[in-house]
Amino acid sequence: MQQSHSLSAFLYAISNGVERASYYGIRSILILYMVGESLQMERLEAFQFYGWLAVSFYFSKVFGALLGDLLIGNKTAILIGGLLQTLGCFLLCIESITFLYVSIALIVLGSGLYSPNVFGQFGKQYSNKPKIIDAGFTGYFFFINIGAFLGILAIVYLGNINFNYGFIFGGVLMLIATLIAYFSKDKISSLISKESAIDSNVIKKIVYVCVAIVFAGIFWCCYEIYYGTLLALNVNEDFEVSKFYEMTSTLGLVFMFILAILWTFIYTNQFSKFCIGFIFSAIAISLLISYPENPEKGSSMILIISGLLLTLGEGFISPMLYAITSKYSNPKYLAIFLSLVGLPILIFTYIARKISELTYESKPSGIFIAITSTLVLFGIIAFIMWFVQKRDNLKILSQNEIISKT
Repeated sequence: MQQSHSLSAFLYAISNGVERASYYGIRSILILYMVGESLQMERLEAFQFYGWLAVSFYFSKVFGALLGDLLIGNKTAILIGGLLQTLGCFLLCIESITFLYVSIALIVLGSGLYSPNVFGQFGKQYSNKPKIIDAGFTGYFFFINIGAFLGILAIVYLGNINFNYGFIFGGVLMLIATLIAYFSKDKISSLISKESAIDSNVIKKIVYVCVAIVFAGIFWCCYEIYYGTLLALNVNEDFEVSKFYEMTSTLGLVFMFILAILWTFIYTNQFSKFCIGFIFSAIAISLLISYPENPEKGSSMILIISGLLLTLGEGFISPMLYAITSKYSNPKYLAIFLSLVGLPILIFTYIARKISELTYESKPSGIFIAITSTLVLFGIIAFIMWFVQKRDNLKILSQNEIISKT
């Protein structure tokens, strides 16, 4: 039986994409607002505040997921969180250090309530659709990435005219996102009751999720070290790393869109996609092992191809962590699980930064060899997990076919 994406799943993805437009757009002008003529904060104080802000968002999501799943319900958490975030954006228009802290506190708390509960509601739409769950989460990442991309462009443009224009526009976007998610109609209770009928090994589920966390963490660790090492390369004057990053990010959206469509019609398990993602990433970084110390004019093409292949690898890997978590978690507590699996990535990112600091004076070729070897190793492990998961997938698919007919 052909499985299809629901309207509710589409609306939740659109909603979170609009929310990301507001969130990343506001963040993109926040530092300039703090150190500019409006608040005249010291640069060090502003950057320290911004650093704590980025970390607090992650932990607020765990708090919001706990409230949504255990106490007030996901839809109520979405409504309260969205309204708090909207209010926080509007209050930023008041030029005051006190209101800055109040506004940011509301945005952090609101995002913590809104984001994981929308994510959880989205994941529940695929509780009985294992054939297209990968397509669903790949599409979800497409919407949130394109939302962030367009939101930054729009709000930075408005902020350059007047900061208040950017804050107001961010608040309006947040209100729209809240209404889309809150009034979307779905039948979550029936999805949860059907899911409970599927009996499988709890320990094996935990193993699959833990392995996916490690795979995603290793990829992002290598990703961070790659871009850190890229800055140490001698590149042509016409090559700018910032523009290179923007170009690969834009093409990454195209890759995500294509993969979302592809996974809708072609089913393979998640670890096969991890394996392919590691292969593309290993090839991407191996291209730079022999990158010349004194590059010629054509050498920039090597960097571009490397960046494109790594971005393609990201398209295979990033959504799979959440697809696996959603697939093997209890839908009643999905917002909690989806918020928790993202936290270990912070640890891997921290490790990557420390490695970059320790290897700052090392030859880039040696670093690229180490990263490539790591990705190849985990690609082999993913290949093994591909066949381990394959047998369980056949069981889940057959059980869902039976449930679909009853």
